Amino acid sequence: MLAIVLYCLIAAVLCYLVGTLVLVRLGAHQPDRPADAALAACWIGLAALAAALLVLAFVAPLTPLSGLLLAAALAALALADPRVRERSRLTVRAVRLPHLVVAAVLVASVALFSSIAPIFYDTAMYQYAESQWLAAFGVVRGLALFQNRLGTISPWYALPAPLDHGVFRARMINAPMAIALWFALLGIAAAMTRWAQGRERPADRFMALAVGGWVLRMLIVQQPAIVPSPDLAWSVLMLLSVWAWLVERDAVGDGAVKELSTLPLLFAAAAAGVRFNALPAAGCAWLFYVYGGERKLRRALVGAAIGAAFVLPEIVATFRTSGCPLFPTALLCVDRPWALGAQHAREYGAFVRWFARANEGRLDAIPPTPDGAGWAWWLPVWIRAHHFVIGAAIVTALITAFSARSRRAHWRSIGLLGAAVLACIAVTFVVAPANRFLVPYVLIVPSAGMALLSWPRRRPAVLRGGLARYAVMAALAIIVFARSGFHPRGLFTPGIPFSDRTVSSEVVLPGRLRKPDSLYTARSGALSYYTPAPPPATYRPISLYNSMDARCWDAPFPCTSQLAAPGVTLASPARGLGAGFVKGSASGATSP
Repeated sequence: MLAIVLYCLIAAVLCYLVGTLVLVRLGAHQPDRPADAALAACWIGLAALAAALLVLAFVAPLTPLSGLLLAAALAALALADPRVRERSRLTVRAVRLPHLVVAAVLVASVALFSSIAPIFYDTAMYQYAESQWLAAFGVVRGLALFQNRLGTISPWYALPAPLDHGVFRARMINAPMAIALWFALLGIAAAMTRWAQGRERPADRFMALAVGGWVLRMLIVQQPAIVPSPDLAWSVLMLLSVWAWLVERDAVGDGAVKELSTLPLLFAAAAAGVRFNALPAAGCAWLFYVYGGERKLRRALVGAAIGAAFVLPEIVATFRTSGCPLFPTALLCVDRPWALGAQHAREYGAFVRWFARANEGRLDAIPPTPDGAGWAWWLPVWIRAHHFVIGAAIVTALITAFSARSRRAHWRSIGLLGAAVLACIAVTFVVAPANRFLVPYVLIVPSAGMALLSWPRRRPAVLRGGLARYAVMAALAIIVFARSGFHPRGLFTPGIPFSDRTVSSEVVLPGRLRKPDSLYTARSGALSYYTPAPPPATYRPISLYNSMDARCWDAPFPCTSQLAAPGVTLASPARGLGAGFVKGSASGATSP
């Protein structure tokens, strides 16, 4: 727990400095409220830091030393800019004791929550493995041949990689999710406090409705609650791009923004850089930026450069590991000895979409093969799985549509936003591996519409003071604590066996990823590796990895549930694993 608290505090300072440097260098709009400006800087800095770590992984493993040197270089670069120093001084001067109390309580609850030993299926299958490979060797060519799911390298898993050594090994995979959740809760707390006190603006309402609704849904509904994937980060960053647009709109009153700054685009590009699922949002944000001011050619080039800075590291890393820049889609795949190939990517992408979408529906209704999982099957599955969110979105959209003020002053803005969201939803429907990725997009239009309505400003006198701030803080902290596992079985965590968790066991270090139940040694050409289940007698290119329990967890290195192709071997036996993998002849042996 204390290790997570220390990580969050140090990372927050570094993210603020890096994010502020990015914002001042690009001339992005700075929110007039210090808390909002700090929030924007921290989120942009977090995404920029992840991208920088992934770039470093191309030339060196992400060890504690390399991570420390990169952090020191970025901090020095930021502090060398006088504008960053000035904004940092303004932020420090704006901090008051109540702000520190809220931040301390929320970071403590988040650290307690994030110290749970990871139990998620994907964490044991590939999420920890991505960080493990980046820590040991950096970005490895042909890594997808060793394990299909390592074909997509997200910068998100580069964040904990420098700490995956020594006493922290297999313990810090949840740390990036912890700081993202802390940043999100701080923004939600600030917005809800202003709303309760009658000091809110449309951007605050959107933060409370969209970001707050999405984060609380993940905390309360998601099983298990703690997942180290980039889902929380990319979805919040994508929603913050709309929040940033509302912030700029607030700055000019009810009129249209004459010259849209780079802030909304920065958030959308950062989201896409964390996970490919936000690429549709980044494309729409780029169009909004290009047509949001004069000198459109210049804005198009600047916007493209911003997007490339965040997205290219993930694209290049994914290409290096799989041979497909947008794996698991087959677009622009190459056929090389170290690459999976377009046909394999196409089959694997269909399998992943079938398997992930099937998990959101009834098990007895799952088509037996990916070929049967067409629109007629998974669209009703998605509606059934997310009927509450869809129903709430429809109701709030109708309320917005029938608001007189919305029709007169905001219909054009909401209409453009709605068209962009529909385009994003259409693309996501086709390519997203799981239907849950649609939910953040569904929240945008109704939340923005509700945020732009006229709300009464009068509040009870008891809420206009500091009570509202502490009430919001307590409510958020209680929800996070209730999902942390320190309570009798069944409270907010049905079916998740956390009831035997004790505070003393994780007061310093987070829980460690467990070892696999069984382990075998296997050989393929010059490659020796571990596997939690023996490979099948007949190779199956796309399979369920032998069984749902065939996961590596914290197995000795290297470990895979199944090779992605028969006969995979080392590209250079003399150089070892760091040289990468290539296809070879189908031969090998296995022993327990």
